[in-house]
Amino acid sequence: SNLTRLLGDVLDLSKVEAGVIALEETPFDPGRMLDDIKAAFADTRAQGGINLSVERGESVPGKVMGDGDRLRQILSNLVGNALKHTPGGEVSVSLYRLPDPGPQLHRLLCVVSDTGQGIPLEVLEQMFEPFTQGDSSLTRRSQGAGLGLHIVKRLVDIMGGTLAVDTEEGQGVSVYVSLPFGRAK
Repeated sequence: SNLTRLLGDVLDLSKVEAGVIALEETPFDPGRMLDDIKAAFADTRAQGGINLSVERGESVPGKVMGDGDRLRQILSNLVGNALKHTPGGEVSVSLYRLPDPGPQLHRLLCVVSDTGQGIPLEVLEQMFEPFTQGDSSLTRRSQGAGLGLHIVKRLVDIMGGTLAVDTEEGQGVSVYVSLPFGRAK
């Protein structure tokens, strides 16, 4: 439910802000995570008539070391946000492998794109602050508290990654998240 999700977000936000989130170091399959996310949003997609596609680059490793739950949380927040603001369009989630930053590290690039209405520049600058939403009429329609993106930004920072947004009003949004993961044994 929306309330449960909101409470979860608020609890996470307070943990993130207090710096008490400990990152797990466990092996996980990033490709399987994409399938899980597609399955998790099946109902939302069906209701909105939205096509959600996932793509895994050929060079993405079958296993990496890191916090798979936090990656899932980042992607779920981004996909949920994209679905909310893409009436009857398309949302895609892609995972690619960037050049390895070191012998024991992989770097993955996650791209979440939508064909929604895009984000005006002045809104984009505030978007990753807590409790900010672009347009109050949008907020009422999609019932968000505007916490998801702030959590995404903070988690990406904590995980040593980078985040970039490419958008043009009326042209959709693409969010790029680049994160380092350990090489699985």
